[in-house]
Amino acid sequence: DRTVKLWRLESGELRRTYRNLPDYVSAITFSSEGGLIAAGTLDGSIRLFSTSHNRPVRIFNAHKSRITALAFSQRGDLMASAAEDG
Repeated sequence: DRTVKLWRLESGELRRTYRNLPDYVSAITFSSEGGLIAAGTLDGSIRLFSTSHNRPVRIFNAHKSRITALAFSQRGDLMASAAEDG
C-alpha cells in the first residue's frame, strides 16, 4: 500500500503512518538516535522522515532501480544506499 507505519512496541499502538511514497518500500532503516527513518523504494528514490511528523524531511532521487539496502553512520551524519543499478 506504499506506506511506512511506525509502531510503539510496548503497547502495540500505531504512532504514525507515512503515506504517498512513489512506489513500494524495498529497504528501511532508523538513524542511530532514532529520530529519522530512511525508506528506499522500488523506483530508486529514498524518503527521509522525521519520527515526529508525517512529511518527508528530504527526498533523494538516488538510483535508477530498486533500493536494496540503507544504513546510517554511527554518528548519524552520513547515509549509505545500495541498489540494483550497481
